[in-house]
Amino acid sequence: MVDRLRYDPQVVDSMLWKFDSAVEQVRESKGESEIAASAGAFVGGGLEGKAEQAARSVAEGRSDYLLRLGAYKEALLKVKSKVEGADADSADGFKRPPRGRNEIV
Repeated sequence: MVDRLRYDPQVVDSMLWKFDSAVEQVRESKGESEIAASAGAFVGGGLEGKAEQAARSVAEGRSDYLLRLGAYKEALLKVKSKVEGADADSADGFKRPPRGRNEIV
C-alpha cells in the first residue's frame, strides 16, 4: 500500500486528453464564418458591419479560449511532473528494508 502513488495517472492522462479534444473542437468551429456569411442577408439593412464585427469577436474569443486551454494544460503537466517526482522521492523513504537489515545487534 505504501508503494502506491497518491494519484491515478490514468485520471491525469484522461484530463490531458480532454484538453486536447476541447482544443480540437474549438479549432474546428466555424461560427465566425457562418456569421460573416450571413452578412450578405443584411446588405442594405445597415447590419452588414454588425455581422462582420460579430464574426471578428467570435474569432477573437476562440483565440482567447485556446490560449486559456493551453495554459491550463501546461499547468496540469507541471503539477503531474511535481507529483510524480514527489511520489518517487517519498516512496524510496518508505520502502521496507530487506529482512535482517533492521535487526538490533
